[in-house]
Amino acid sequence: GATLKNPRRNCASCELDGRVYAIGGFDGTKIISSVEAYDNRLKSWMLIEPLPTARSSAMACAQGGKLWVLGGTSGTRLKTVDVFDPRANRWDQQKVEMLDTRSAGQVATCVNHIFTLGGTDN
Repeated sequence: GATLKNPRRNCASCELDGRVYAIGGFDGTKIISSVEAYDNRLKSWMLIEPLPTARSSAMACAQGGKLWVLGGTSGTRLKTVDVFDPRANRWDQQKVEMLDTRSAGQVATCVNHIFTLGGTDN
């Protein structure tokens, strides 16, 4: 299979519109903001617009044609939410945050709602 352009662990991942995304993570030295998308037709990973905030151990899901990235850590736990619009190739940080800081959790969508579960806050 194809190899990521930037090796990483503890990244968030999600499928949106036939592409698999590897989002942020830890490269062995630092928490990273790079994002890659795998195109199954081209059988390759490509770098796309990086996250506004480097984060590792975040949660990701697709909702409403956009990629949502929640929480994680940038050295301290986060409760911020970034949203990627693939048509505009742009990230926007949402004004609404999660109620609590959370990393290494899970995320699920249900009828236009996003739920985070588990993880750690310390």
